[in-house]
Amino acid sequence: MKGLFFCFAIYFLLAQKGRAQSTEKQDSAIESNRNIGAENKFEIWNIDSVQSVYFIYAKLNDSIIKIVSKKERINDCKPILRGQFFDLKVESLLKNTSSKRHIGAVKYNDTLVRLEGGEVIWDLFICENIKGLCYTPSTLPQCKKKKRKKN
Repeated sequence: MKGLFFCFAIYFLLAQKGRAQSTEKQDSAIESNRNIGAENKFEIWNIDSVQSVYFIYAKLNDSIIKIVSKKERINDCKPILRGQFFDLKVESLLKNTSSKRHIGAVKYNDTLVRLEGGEVIWDLFICENIKGLCYTPSTLPQCKKKKRKKN
C-alpha cells in the first residue's frame, strides 16, 4: 500500500513539474517576442464576453493568450474581428506574482475572470491598444515617470 502511494506521489510531482515548465516556456516565448523589438502580430483567435468584460483570445506563434478589456463603446474605431492580425502591446496582470500556478481567477472590472490553461497560456493580459472591442494603434511615444528627488 505504501509503495502504491509512493508511486502516485512521484507521478503527481512529475506531472506538476512538466506543467510548470510548459507554462514557463509559453511565458518566455511571449516575453522574448516583446523584448527583442519584433512586431507582435497577434491573430485574433476568438472573442467572448461576460458581464462587464470582453475576452479576446490572441495567437502569437504557437501561444494563445487571453486579453481582458472593459466593455465600453468607442466611436470611430477599427473593430477587432476574428482572423485579423494586430500589433498588440500586451502586459500580464500577473507579472508581479511569484507563482501563477496557484491562481485560478483574477478580478477585473468587478468581474471574476478564470484562468484557462490547455491551449491558452495560464495568465491574463491587458493591452494598451485595445479599448472595448476597438483597436487603437499607439501613436504617442511611451511616457516614463520621472523619479522625484526627496529634499
